[in-house]
Amino acid sequence: MSISERLFPKLVIPSSPGVTRRQALQLLLIGASAATVGGEHFIGGLVQDLYSVDRAWREASVSNDRFLMDHPQLLNLSLGGSFAPELWSEQDQEAKRPFAALAFSVRRLGMQDIRLGIRWNRAVDAHGSVDLSYYKPYLDFCVENVSNLCLNVGPIKTFRFPEEHVPKAIIEKGEVSIGSTIKQADNIAINAFSYLESLIRSLKSMYSAEQIERIAIIQPENEPFDPMGLLKVKMAPSYLFELISLIRKDFPHAKILLNTLGRTHAENSYNFFRMLVNKGVPRDKLVSGMDYYYKVPNVNSNWFLSKEDFFSYPPNVKSPQDIIQSNNELGIETEITEGQAEPWGHFRSPGNSSVDFRFMILRCMSEGLDMKKQSVLRKR
Repeated sequence: MSISERLFPKLVIPSSPGVTRRQALQLLLIGASAATVGGEHFIGGLVQDLYSVDRAWREASVSNDRFLMDHPQLLNLSLGGSFAPELWSEQDQEAKRPFAALAFSVRRLGMQDIRLGIRWNRAVDAHGSVDLSYYKPYLDFCVENVSNLCLNVGPIKTFRFPEEHVPKAIIEKGEVSIGSTIKQADNIAINAFSYLESLIRSLKSMYSAEQIERIAIIQPENEPFDPMGLLKVKMAPSYLFELISLIRKDFPHAKILLNTLGRTHAENSYNFFRMLVNKGVPRDKLVSGMDYYYKVPNVNSNWFLSKEDFFSYPPNVKSPQDIIQSNNELGIETEITEGQAEPWGHFRSPGNSSVDFRFMILRCMSEGLDMKKQSVLRKR
């Protein structure tokens, strides 16, 4: 009998694919080491997370009919998406395939929670003046056909790598450096404020008051507290507050969405929301978003972390349930802004598997959303 069998004779930690007793012992030893910094509950939480992840895999590995029957809480889930036409090839864009995909998602799949990113470097001409001709077909369609349109206006960070979509001329001036925190008085911030005001004027001149009402949510910087992207910049609260003030001046009806990558900087986000409430921003106009990924290169490639996801790792920050409870107590909405539904890097799934997609939905419903309420999950 091995040492692990003598120490843990009844220990079974299922996963997908399976976890051997040797690997289970490794997990417990890792947990024992980490417990000195992560708390004595670390080991139990880790094992529970592994069970939860495995249960989701098993429950996802059924037919669609069985899946729908087993999970009536799906009735409280609104599936949406994030749309970035820039990702299509030039040939596809010339053939209007991005537009066809958007129309299919809305008309055939019934999606009404659509997030459209407007990139600073695609929304200005060679002279730096706002020119929305690239986005106009998509905007025109959305303000007529989408009831809960979300615009991610940046200006510095909009979703999809490299995240920072800043005009080349500004980058070349050296107004932003790698790893910096964007502050209200920075030159790039002043340029961003000016661009945002011009963007808002352009939108209001293009569309009627009724159409503008269709813009239900505006998201400033994507993942503002997370140093993701090519330049790995973060946003100072004062800079973010100025952006939101500019948005609310012309879009008082719209909700404000701020998201975080997983849970790592959720506390920063919560503290910022609390500041907004204290400054008089209505609670029902605030949306806290989490981004959920479970197959990330250089993270889930590791055997140990491949059994975890962004809801269970890292262990030393607020749990998803604690985040939801804090948001509920503050009176603000919670959503999943990005639920991974496509491959990343060397991974070949999700995106090519209905099982993977059902797994993502289950994890988001069980860990990241308050399913007693109508909740939004935007696939990405």
